Amino acid sequence: MTDPPHETQKGVPKAGPKTEAKAAPAVPATRYPFVASAELTEMQSQTAVKARTSDLSASGCYVDSMNPFASGGQVSLRLTHHERTFEALGTVVHSQPGMGMGIAFTHIEPNQRVVLEKWLAELRGESVPPAEAPKPQQAVREPVPERHILSQLISLLINKGILSESEGSSLLRQLQR
Repeated sequence: MTDPPHETQKGVPKAGPKTEAKAAPAVPATRYPFVASAELTEMQSQTAVKARTSDLSASGCYVDSMNPFASGGQVSLRLTHHERTFEALGTVVHSQPGMGMGIAFTHIEPNQRVVLEKWLAELRGESVPPAEAPKPQQAVREPVPERHILSQLISLLINKGILSESEGSSLLRQLQR
């Protein structure tokens, strides 16, 4: 005897409001203990701090700082470890006064992604070929992402009183999209 059309096979629930497939939650990136010097600049206020990281992942890092930036703040960061430098833009996703802040990377240039991936491979214990040192005549400063430049410009216009706080904040929010 076959099942009536409205029933499902035994043990397999029929899809409905309580059993519809749900998207799997995003798997957090593996974090590795990682100490590097960190230079961070909060984009809106242009406040700069020097600190150090305590961990690193493909999606962000934790920065030890007695005076962390507020959650939601947009930052540019530079990490230096064993004479190699990594630069990215990020957002403060967690801030704990007296402890530090969690930074989620929001923009990484392709050449900077290579540095990050090499560090992570080393932290996983994978062998990584040594980086070739650039020849002096080939050393070229990497371009700063346009969004970073625009954020700095908007912050300067606010600080000089050319734009109001609300106008500047509106522009910065639009720039984040």
